[in-house]
Amino acid sequence: GIQRPLERIQQLSQSVFVPRGVDVPNLDRDKAWDFTPQNVKEGDIVTGGDVVGVIRENGLFKAHRVMVPPGITGRVKKLLPAGKYAIETNVLEVEEAGKVSGVQLYQRWPVREARPVVEKLQGCTALLTCERVI
Repeated sequence: GIQRPLERIQQLSQSVFVPRGVDVPNLDRDKAWDFTPQNVKEGDIVTGGDVVGVIRENGLFKAHRVMVPPGITGRVKKLLPAGKYAIETNVLEVEEAGKVSGVQLYQRWPVREARPVVEKLQGCTALLTCERVI
């Protein structure tokens, strides 16, 4: 399934059942992904949430956006050109006050940390799902 590498779990456990406590990275660390930089060039100032490129992940997700992780702000020091890269490759390096931070093709964004927005828009109609949950 999505973000659940069942084939690799099966190879690791040598069973058709998912064992308790199995820990397999949800994205293949060895696969090369097609990265295309967007909206940024060397010398630009970026902050958490800025889109710096896209990856074609699979047929379901045609454009996976690569974003600057939360807490990273600064000037772009290095940007890799379009090409195939492993997800742990630093495709962008951001420098702030002498400290260089890398941006990979994936990010860890804490669930309880909101995405940055300019303003929160007020809803004008109720969200109707026609589903009753008890």
